[in-house]
Order: sequence, then structure tokens, then C-alpha cells
Amino acid sequence: MWSGISAVLNPICWEHAVKSNFSPGSGRILKTTFNVVKMITPRFELNQTTTLVTITIHAPYASVKDAEVYVDGTDFRFASSPYYLRLTFPDELLEVGASDYMYDADNGTFIISMEKVNKGRHFENLDLISTLLVPPGKVFSRKPHITVLNGQGEDDSYSYTECAAVDHRTEPDDSCVVVKPKYGFSRHSSQVFIGFEWEAKEMLDLEHPDDIPECDRRKLREDAEMAQFSDEHYLADRADRDNIDSLLKFVPVWHQHILNGTEVTLQHEDVQKLKQIKVREYLLTAREKNVLLLGLVDILGAYCYDHRTTEGDPTSESGWTINKLSSTLSWFDEFQTVRDVLVALMRRSLCYPLYRSWDLSVAVVKDLQQLLKLGKQMALKCLLEIHNVFNNCPPRYILNRLYIEDYCIWIQSVNSDNLFLLADKIDENMPSKEDLGLDIVELEMAADVVVEEERHAEMLKSFDEMALNADQTSSLEETASSSSEDEDSDEDDSEDEHQSEVLDSDDLSS
Repeated sequence: MWSGISAVLNPICWEHAVKSNFSPGSGRILKTTFNVVKMITPRFELNQTTTLVTITIHAPYASVKDAEVYVDGTDFRFASSPYYLRLTFPDELLEVGASDYMYDADNGTFIISMEKVNKGRHFENLDLISTLLVPPGKVFSRKPHITVLNGQGEDDSYSYTECAAVDHRTEPDDSCVVVKPKYGFSRHSSQVFIGFEWEAKEMLDLEHPDDIPECDRRKLREDAEMAQFSDEHYLADRADRDNIDSLLKFVPVWHQHILNGTEVTLQHEDVQKLKQIKVREYLLTAREKNVLLLGLVDILGAYCYDHRTTEGDPTSESGWTINKLSSTLSWFDEFQTVRDVLVALMRRSLCYPLYRSWDLSVAVVKDLQQLLKLGKQMALKCLLEIHNVFNNCPPRYILNRLYIEDYCIWIQSVNSDNLFLLADKIDENMPSKEDLGLDIVELEMAADVVVEEERHAEMLKSFDEMALNADQTSSLEETASSSSEDEDSDEDDSEDEHQSEVLDSDDLSS
């Protein structure tokens, strides 16, 4: 039921509130009718113990005399013009009493404590506020297996299942007959780039996204990657490994969570960003959820590459990197299997960015695997960072509207077990060099042969130089020896002549 805040304010704060906001003897506040559409969602924080849930609502411009609180089971509502807040908790709460309210007039905050009906139950994911802000949804029986995700917590009815791979080059699907190609989260958009050709060209590799059939995107993407792949760039990074080795030593923050055994939680700034994203409901089939999860893996993989190559400090090029390496964001491509995602990610990481190394690409996939093992909180933090990067990298804020914002809302309702399953499947589906179709095995073999030939030629040249030096040394020694002999001979002749002259002199004397 609704309760007037004047009847339940903490006595310590009541006198101050009366002086600041009420005329003496105003009495109980009557129920107020609120226009919810015009209200502002206030900043709020949630905490819990084994028996209580406490919500702190920051509403500095609230009209305290009109403030009302409503608690009924899992439904909580707060209204005080111009603020309105409605939350749906995962379990029931008891109606609050007068002693459970506080109002801090100095800070403009309302502190409301509510008892849990089921004492000792831990309310999970209270930091994922979007799932709490969504009102209870419905199940549409007219469409079997299609549900509206709602604020009751995780979607436990769905579990990721690997679909059979579809060869887009030979088996066109129903998307080929769609008059208007669709893209975005769950294909909810079309005709977005009409009149915005410059924006499309700036952030998409897919030319004419509103004209190219969806079934043609995969083939066009793979052809573009083959044309872009540079033998010289790849071999240069393979030969000069100073930068690559330095990047391989970097330890992402989520690895530290795993090593230290610490839990991932959303920070205050993360919650504030979530509040700025409009809460939506999604009508999704199991197949659509599969595609969305694989698209999420693709986007997070591109983020992992940028995170490692910038050593956790995004640069002005981070928006370009994440956008470019994600086939979902640059080609509006969709995937059916984990292997498809990993092959596309590793191909693009060897075709486009500054650092193109097989070892680096493998490290990025391992980063992705560890990230997924930390569940949806870690995935959501990364999505919020991508959202911030794109907002500061025009015109990529459009990608936030098409994909990232919806992913930020939807991931909160996904059971983390699905991310754990995807992480396990990475080991089973890790691509080999041959799987990438870039002929890098042959390229490396040819490069190794050339290097070996050059090394052999250098050795021969070195041997020739040594032999030449030896010959020169020997010649010099022979020359020196010959000169020495000549000098000795000259000295002997001189002595003989001297002795002869002495003898002749003696003979003349006698």
C-alpha cells in the first residue's frame, strides 16, 4: 500500500523536514496522483543483510511533502515529485513501518529498510539494476517458446545449444527473401542509414547496408578479408617480436580476479551508466538468443584485443579497433557456432589492426575465455566500457543504439551458466592456422625457407671471409718470412765481405 512519507519519517529528521518543507500542523499527506512519464528516475543504492534490504534514494530536489512509498510483495515504488522509482525484487518484502524510514535533509536522501519475507535468502544481482527496473513481463501463449524477459531475475528457461553450422555461400536462408535487410540487436532495425551514407562508410565495411541481402554478408566479408590480408605485415610482426612479446606479458584485470578469487561487482559509475540506458523488453526465440550470445562473444573478443594491445588504457583508436575487429559491428554478420565466431575474430585480428600476430590472437582468445568464466557481471562491465568508447568516437554512437545498449540490458537477464558453457566450448573449437583460410602455414614455411637460405648464405659468406682472411694471413706470414731470410742473407754477405777485407789488409801488411 502507499504510505505518506510524513507519517513514517525518522523522528530525528522529521523536525528538520517540517521546518524545511512543511507548515506547522500540516498533518498527514494525502495520496498524490503522479504522472510517471514526466518523472525522473533518481540515483539509488541497494544493500542487503540476511534479513533486510535497504535502499538509499538520492533525491535532492524532491518534494518531501508529496513523498510516498509502496511495497507489495516483490513490487516497490517510490514517488516524490519530480522523482519516480519502481523496482521489482527477486523475492517478496514486507510492508515497511514508520521506523523503517529515514530522510536526510542535508544530503537529500531517503533511506528505506524493508524486511525479507524469507529470512536468510540472498537476493542475487542487486547491482544489475536494469532487471529490477523492468516491470513484471508476460508470457505470450499464442507464440510457443517465445517469452518476454522481465524483472523477475534470470531467464532460467533458456540454455545455450550449439546449432548446426550454415554455409552462407551455398545454403541461403530465409533472410535472402526479406525485402528490407535488417540488422542490429535481434535484427530490430532497418533503413537506418538512408541519408547517412557518410556515417555508414565511416564505421561499416558493409557497403549499402540497407540494400545488401543478409545472406550475402558472410561471403562479402570473407572476400574483403582475403583482399586485405598482407603477407609482408604479418611476416614483419612475426620477425620483429619486441612489441608483440611486450603485449603478451600484459595481464588483463579479469585475470587478476580469477587469480585472486575476487568477485566482480559493478561500481557506482557503472550503475549510473546503466540508469541512462532505457529499459526494454525483448520477445526472443531460443534461436535468436543463441545468435545474440554468439554476437556477444564476437563483440567481447574485439574488446579483448583492444584491451590487451592498449594494456588496459583505451586510446583514441580503441573505437575503431573494436568496431573493425567485430564482424557483428562492422558487417552486421550473425553466427551459428562458436567456431565461426573464433575464426572470424582471429582472421580480422590478422588483417586489420596494427599488431598482427598469431600468438597475440591466441592470447586474445584466451583472454575472452577467462572473461566469460567470470559471468555476466564482467561481460556487462566490458559492454559499458565499449558504450563509453563509442560515445566518444563519432559516429560510432550509432552502434550503441543498434547493439550495445540492448546488450547491456539483455545480458542482465541471461543466466551466467550460458557464458560458462561458451567459455568451455572455446577449448573445443579453438581454430588452427589452417582453419583461418589465409594460407599462413604455407606463408610461414616459405618465410622459414627463405630465412634458412639467408642463414646458409651468411654462413657460406662467413666461411669464405674466414678462408680469405686465412689466405691473406698466410701470405703475409710467407712475405714476412721471405723478407726475414733476405735480411739474414744480406747480413751474412756483409760479414763475409768484411772478413775478406780484413784478410786482404793483413796480407798487404805482411
